[in-house]
Amino acid sequence: MAQSQDKRPGTLRTLGIAYLVWTCVSALAVIVILLFTTLAYCGVYPVKGELSQTVIVLGVSVSVWVLLALSWLFVVTGSLAALGFGASCLACEKRPSTLRPAIILGRVAFVLALIDLLFCIVQADGVSFVCSLISLVLTGALALEVRKVPDAGEALPHRSFVVESAQNSQAREERLEGETRGLHASCSGYATIMLAWGGLRILYGLALLFSMPLGLAQDHSAFAIASSLVIVAVGAYLIATGRSGKRALDSDGRLAAFVRFCQLGVIVSGAACALFAVLMLNDIMPTSGEVFCAVVDLALCLGGFVNARKLSTVIA
Repeated sequence: MAQSQDKRPGTLRTLGIAYLVWTCVSALAVIVILLFTTLAYCGVYPVKGELSQTVIVLGVSVSVWVLLALSWLFVVTGSLAALGFGASCLACEKRPSTLRPAIILGRVAFVLALIDLLFCIVQADGVSFVCSLISLVLTGALALEVRKVPDAGEALPHRSFVVESAQNSQAREERLEGETRGLHASCSGYATIMLAWGGLRILYGLALLFSMPLGLAQDHSAFAIASSLVIVAVGAYLIATGRSGKRALDSDGRLAAFVRFCQLGVIVSGAACALFAVLMLNDIMPTSGEVFCAVVDLALCLGGFVNARKLSTVIA
């Protein structure tokens, strides 16, 4: 037990330092790019050719000056929140009063990183997408780790579902043995992947929706909007399915709801795969992304359904 307690602060400290280093490096790179871009538009930094005065953002033509102002505001706000979060995490072990600000700043930093990731997807910026994804993962990992610090009796924000799940899963699994333990781990793994995949589906659907050109023909626009909303709805359903599984697995709950969610998911995704197969036989080719997503949905729901049924039979 003592070794476990000693290991946790070391993990928090290491992760906090890595987070601060990454935040400083990435923020500095973005600020330098923004600075030179701003100076170029101000005429201070010479560039070849004529600079465009408008940029397409979310399918809308926006003035470069408005975009620069919003970019500076977002970068400065996000950097300050991230730096405050990292510094509070490093200080909260010796100064319990900084634990509450660390939790709040962590949530703010995570939301800003999520918005930045969505914006990168919409703008199809590959390099920025990778950087934003790393920031999002580090922020989430550090936010989970800081909630393991004892609260020292002060009132803290309510624990999120993700935090409760991360803390209860291992304890529940350690009480199980043999086949039951393996089935529990499999179901928990499927539920976790559903949560992550569902989040990606929502991001992808919103990116398609926001990046849609305003001048798109009306018939194509209606179809594109409907497709984007379906992707978002499927993502929300996968998140609901994963959440129900985590709730049941981590709190000794019943698996009936998770089984039903997965069963309906198998029916819907299986029907989608069958529809795509029929379309391809009739020389109507759906996009590779649609086929891939439907196959992944089917695999996740089928795997979750089979393992949850077995687990519910074993523990009945």
